[in-house]
Amino acid sequence: MDFKEQEVLDHVDLEYKKRVYFSKKFLAKSQRKKKRAGLEVDTPETIVIMVSLPSELEIFGGPLIKKLTKILTKNYYDTLWELIEGEQEKTAVIKTDDIKRKIKRADEIKQGIRKDFNDIILNYIRKVIKNGKSESIKKQQAMSYLALKGYDITSINGFDGAPFDDVNIFEKSEAELAHAEEEVFRITDINVTDDFRELEILMVNNTQKDIRGVQVVITHVEEFFEKEVLNESVEEWYAYEELIFVAPVFPYVESYILTIQRKENSEKLFVKLINLKRFI
Repeated sequence: MDFKEQEVLDHVDLEYKKRVYFSKKFLAKSQRKKKRAGLEVDTPETIVIMVSLPSELEIFGGPLIKKLTKILTKNYYDTLWELIEGEQEKTAVIKTDDIKRKIKRADEIKQGIRKDFNDIILNYIRKVIKNGKSESIKKQQAMSYLALKGYDITSINGFDGAPFDDVNIFEKSEAELAHAEEEVFRITDINVTDDFRELEILMVNNTQKDIRGVQVVITHVEEFFEKEVLNESVEEWYAYEELIFVAPVFPYVESYILTIQRKENSEKLFVKLINLKRFI
């Protein structure tokens, strides 16, 4: 993208395989010797920054890339060329003391950028969650997506940049809370088959009583809605009995929601977010 076009477009975004890629190009100071003919030592570095998000969170991409570009130009405008130089020197077969110094400097700059980016992203998401009420349909959909993925959108202190183990968006009844304290059901093992086609979940009735009339449901989030991939009835689950539930794994779907509920009134007894990355 030409810099003249950027004055109008600000940034470019591309959607591919359920993800949206936002990109921004800018110039930065340079004191690096260039290998390409016609470029001088002080020819500015051309920097491209890219943000990749699930398509459901597209609304956050524009503000995020602006914030990241701003911090990059503010804190690293004069030193990005050292990062580029150090990365290029890593390919040298013989590394002199000067080359080692440049590589160390590049790593220091990279660590600083990572820390600044991490702080910017977390602070932005915290702000979005804290100000969750919005008339924007896209923002409401994005918030729903975060919630269904297992992020706690009810507590600003609960978000540390990683999903909770449990899905907190369901309003639990007193009966459900009592069951939770007793830990009626417990996952004893989770496995993904070698061909990555099936998810196997081994669960136990962790009580001394037989449990009758429950449904085990496994879903995943697709276009802001839960899509059911398994719905199995258990007429009688004996005390301390282990049962295995097998569900298909879909391409590009990494998180699934496991729910155990009563057949008669759909009362939720157990809810768990399962991220496949932890078991691969």
